[in-house]
Amino acid sequence: AWAYKAGIGYCGYDALDEYDELILFDGTSFGPVYPLEEMFDAMMSKVDLDFWGVTKYYGHKELSSSKVDGVYPEHIQTYWIAIRRTMFMSQSFRNYWEKLGELKDYTEIVENHEMIFTKHFSDLGFKCDAYVGAEDLGLYIDYPLLYMPYEIVVNKRCPFIKRRMFFEEYSTI
Repeated sequence: AWAYKAGIGYCGYDALDEYDELILFDGTSFGPVYPLEEMFDAMMSKVDLDFWGVTKYYGHKELSSSKVDGVYPEHIQTYWIAIRRTMFMSQSFRNYWEKLGELKDYTEIVENHEMIFTKHFSDLGFKCDAYVGAEDLGLYIDYPLLYMPYEIVVNKRCPFIKRRMFFEEYSTI
């Protein structure tokens, strides 16, 4: 998230004016394992969206400074997120990044950026969706991409695999 902020700041908001979509992605996943054209074609047909991501996190009951009503809120995961002109040229988008404080570790990024990004912009009236529809899996597990990778990647054609699945301590689930 801090790199996203730095990159946007380096380019400058005015430079973004020549683009239709801003894609922010980090190094926490492997892929693509399927042609990205499939994903882009599907999401381009959803013209009413202001931002979209590949997958969702479905909410989890935990103690967190970012919790909303006692849960980590459902949100678009920000390891790969596309932001359309309607949003990235808004003053709201600019304000978000200008007010974001330094984030020093994974927990700070998740709690102070990823978990609030979707709700923050949705509450402002921006519309979002995820490419991989996994609501059926979200009934059973909060983080299908991490805990049900076969279902997400093979059966739902998610083009990315989270690196974290190779070092996650699954015995604590």
